[in-house]
Amino acid sequence: MVDLPLRELESKIQLRKITVSQLQHFNSNSDQVKTILLTASQKDLEDANHRYKSIEPILFGQAIKNPTVSERTIRHWLGKYRQAQQKYGYGYIGLLNCSHKKGNRNRKLPQKTLELIDEFIAQSYSTYKQKRKYEVYGAFCNACVRAEIPEDQIPSYKTFISEIKRRSGWDMTCNREGHRAAYSEKPYHMS
Repeated sequence: MVDLPLRELESKIQLRKITVSQLQHFNSNSDQVKTILLTASQKDLEDANHRYKSIEPILFGQAIKNPTVSERTIRHWLGKYRQAQQKYGYGYIGLLNCSHKKGNRNRKLPQKTLELIDEFIAQSYSTYKQKRKYEVYGAFCNACVRAEIPEDQIPSYKTFISEIKRRSGWDMTCNREGHRAAYSEKPYHMS
């Protein structure tokens, strides 16, 4: 933030170096805009700032000097900016990448298989006998064949290990090695 004398501020406004955005729907969408901005990562905000700096001359009716990105990309960013300007009253939102929302984050294994994994981890792996992971995985694969789960739906060893790691912690160590071994992993609030 920079403090400017009133005369200098007025002259910059007249020269169109400082402009005021007129938000049409700001009150109705302000919560949405705030949520989108707060959930955006630092990288997304930096990318949006770069994009805005690239299209800023066009927004003020000037030509771009020494463009660093292609003309097609500039048109794409302008389109996204204008769509967000219409929808939210704040065009900057359209320049956010929101990479954290990309991709399929749903579980890909059927529920029956996931339940079977849980059962084997709880009954075979998480016990005092301390069976090895690969041994439990072999028994799990045999159980999948007996349960007539198609071969393409039987998870890999890597997936099985990641499910074990997902459940690891104080409870798992306590079940496998005893409460004294799990003491270092005990959450503070359980003391």
